[in-house]
Amino acid sequence: MRSRAPGGLAYHLLVDQYVNERLLYRLARSPYGDKFVLKGAMMFGIWLRDVKRPTQDIDLLGSGEPAPEEFAQLLRDVLSAEVDDDGVSFDLTSIKVTVATRNRAYPGLSTDLNARFGKEQVRVHIDVGFGDTITPAPRRERYPSLLDLPAPELFVYPKETSMAEKYSTILALGLENSRMKDYYDLWLLSQRFELDAELLRAVDNTLTRRGIPRPTAPPIGLSDAMTADPTKAQQWSAYVRKAGVEDTPPLHQLLSTLYTLFSPTWTGAQVDRWPPGGPWRSAEPPPMTPP
Repeated sequence: MRSRAPGGLAYHLLVDQYVNERLLYRLARSPYGDKFVLKGAMMFGIWLRDVKRPTQDIDLLGSGEPAPEEFAQLLRDVLSAEVDDDGVSFDLTSIKVTVATRNRAYPGLSTDLNARFGKEQVRVHIDVGFGDTITPAPRRERYPSLLDLPAPELFVYPKETSMAEKYSTILALGLENSRMKDYYDLWLLSQRFELDAELLRAVDNTLTRRGIPRPTAPPIGLSDAMTADPTKAQQWSAYVRKAGVEDTPPLHQLLSTLYTLFSPTWTGAQVDRWPPGGPWRSAEPPPMTPP
């Protein structure tokens, strides 16, 4: 399994990733699979397999209302179904589901349970959100398997909405935002992918759904105030060190890229295409019709 690890991921994180993958496989093949959309850091397993973006959590978007006991029973049904032996077992008696409201636009579900892979005891955490809008529509994707086993196939978040939600958090929290991983994720995606005006549409839809005012000026979370704040500098340095992403540019340079990326949200500039690394290319005016 170690040879499949992106970027030399530590073994315990690799085990966590594998256990999460096998849980997703069980969910995807169940009658409930189409009721959820995969989001969060696990999406990097689809978008950028060569990137070390460790996570110990599974993030999902659900439908309906957050009902703890209903979701706990759903998990018991999903995880008790027979599958080909993949070495992973889940302790159904350990499932604990609570309603989560902290730092959320709407109530969600926070779930913990125990799993085992060989001699390794693994703590699994699942966050389920509700109520967000997805732009463009989610697509069914195959989640890469670490081993030669059947892979999960499930609906997944588009990059545009993932980026829009992270940007909405920057707008909402300003200097109170300690989620340095969001800044890193936004920068990384802006460097590796071509984007277009669909990103701005996703931002608009997300802000509308979450009731966050559209910016009319550069947000403080992308301003020089971030680099001038000693706490932010410390948080960024700590994140870079802990995540092992030392090749990331300095915070001021990263913020400059994100400032350029999201500037059309407050300037109203008509843009067409963001090549990997930027900047935006302006929308071409329609050709003039000869008289």
